[in-house]
Amino acid sequence: MKKVIMIILAAVVASGISFAQDKGTMYAGGGFSGSFHKNNGFQQVHMNIAPEFGLFVSDDLSIGAFINSGMGKTKYEGWGNASYSTKTVGLGVRGRYYLRISDNFYYTPTASLTLTPMYTVAGHDDATTYGLDLDIAQFEYRPDYNFGCYINVLGFYALASSNKNVTSSSSGLAVSPSVGVRFYF
Repeated sequence: MKKVIMIILAAVVASGISFAQDKGTMYAGGGFSGSFHKNNGFQQVHMNIAPEFGLFVSDDLSIGAFINSGMGKTKYEGWGNASYSTKTVGLGVRGRYYLRISDNFYYTPTASLTLTPMYTVAGHDDATTYGLDLDIAQFEYRPDYNFGCYINVLGFYALASSNKNVTSSSSGLAVSPSVGVRFYF
């Protein structure tokens, strides 16, 4: 009985220990995200799956790389509500800062730079997109030292896209929900 009480006491104490992100800690994970925004007559919806890997370069600051794979739909009101679909695969780097709110809960603003060759399904030419994304409402819960789950609800984006015929850009605040997990080792 004494052993059972000691194990329960150790579990209760351990659950209250906060998890630091120490320099040299690595992580792997990924998430599912979406973005919904309207800009200059364009309505865009895009869904992504993005596996990632990273390393803490200092306490509470990580850098990492990810692969972005997604599908989207763009509708333009100026062309009689014409629309086209896209499939994307891209590479990116990101930096993330961990700001402790409570023992196992963190505010984790994230900045990502991406390079995405874009293929448009509607028969348009291939295009290359460069992007900057700021996840400004991202939070992570870490119930265990080796595991965390996150959610983001709002982001800022800046995109530049070009092909042999057209160069365009857009930026703004977007509802960009994302959810995912990270494993720390």
